[in-house]
Amino acid sequence: MHRAAATSRSIVMFRSLSMGVLGGLPAAQAADLHGRAGEYYENAIKRYNAQDYDGAIIQLKNALQQDSKRIAAMILMGEVYVAAGHGAAAETALREAQAAGADVTLTAIPMAKALLLQFKGHQLLAQPVPAELPMLKRAALLELTAGAAMGIYDRSELGSILDDVERIDPNSITALSIRATLAMREGTLDEAAQRVEQLAHIDNNNPTAWLTRASLSHVRDESEQALSAGSCVYRRGQRSARDRRITTCGTTATC
Repeated sequence: MHRAAATSRSIVMFRSLSMGVLGGLPAAQAADLHGRAGEYYENAIKRYNAQDYDGAIIQLKNALQQDSKRIAAMILMGEVYVAAGHGAAAETALREAQAAGADVTLTAIPMAKALLLQFKGHQLLAQPVPAELPMLKRAALLELTAGAAMGIYDRSELGSILDDVERIDPNSITALSIRATLAMREGTLDEAAQRVEQLAHIDNNNPTAWLTRASLSHVRDESEQALSAGSCVYRRGQRSARDRRITTCGTTATC
């Protein structure tokens, strides 16, 4: 009886040791790998903020090699690819993050940007806005969707999307800019001018506001004013790029 109990204990001990040594990494080594994954991830954030997108991607790949389930690294990979203008790679990274269980509130906006980079406006328009998105993120996603509708000039869809944006954010720069652009397309320049003045009142330093002003001056054949506004767009755009930041949870602030 005693011999059987001892034999049973030996088998349990052998299986435990086998799982620790043969079936996986020792606990200390596994912890070290996870720690290194975190270091790579943090370094990727620094490189992203410095607009070193190639370096950030390398560090994120290193992080995922150490910890293949690090969802934050997958999401950030998608955001970095978006910033670098690689829409297809961004979409792939974000779909992998979603498959791994990423929160849709963190992937919806970069995914929309990835689709727009690939001129997949119809696909973006076909996607419902996730119900769990907080109001400000909902407005940001709707703004991107409105941009998709504007790109393919889906006038019927565009009006309702802009109404939804303005219900959440009555001072949406994007919505006002699109309405001004629509007015220019349709030849109602007085309405366009009114929208441009509203933009200036809301945020006179926003590059989108100045780009819209430059467009109106161009339509009116006001060359000097168009050049002046275009210069302001460039200066404010450069400042926005320098001011871009990312938090450790993988969300970005936009200008």
